[in-house]
Amino acid sequence: EKRMNDLQREQRFLVEEMQRSIDHREIIRTKGQAIQNATKKNGRGATRLDVDKESARMFKELNEKREEAQLKERLIRESLVEIEKKSKEIETIQREVENLDEQVTELQAQLLSAQKECDRLEDEKRIKNTTLQRLRDAENGAYNLAVSPEELNEEVTHLEEKRKMLVEIIDDLTNRYPELEEELSDILSAL
Repeated sequence: EKRMNDLQREQRFLVEEMQRSIDHREIIRTKGQAIQNATKKNGRGATRLDVDKESARMFKELNEKREEAQLKERLIRESLVEIEKKSKEIETIQREVENLDEQVTELQAQLLSAQKECDRLEDEKRIKNTTLQRLRDAENGAYNLAVSPEELNEEVTHLEEKRKMLVEIIDDLTNRYPELEEELSDILSAL
């Protein structure tokens, strides 16, 4: 924005300098042409009246051109103001879009968190239903133990070793692939 203001200020300065140069050149040209034209009309030389007439005509032409240049300069200034207004509108819209993007990101994170919680509750429900079914089967005498009471300590030790091994594998994967840390931490917490 500062750069744009500096460029506009510099542009206005250059336009004013160009206008002064054009005016100065036109004055010199006008006087020279007035004298030449008066000399051509009258072979013996230019009279004061001829020079004044030609000078007046050329000054009128110069004023018309100056007015035209001022009109164009005004149009340029109006265009610059309009450009500045549009650029401010664009900046405002960009900020709004960025805010909306942030809100979408936050909502996606909330949705993901809610989905994970829903999945965790579904898993917990499934495990509880399975446990309840086993208890009912045991109550009715229809449940067969997968491990006999004598083998229970050995099976618990074996399962604990497997759990430790899985934890080590997940830690290794987390170190190798940090971008998967969130998903792996969910699995680790389930273990």
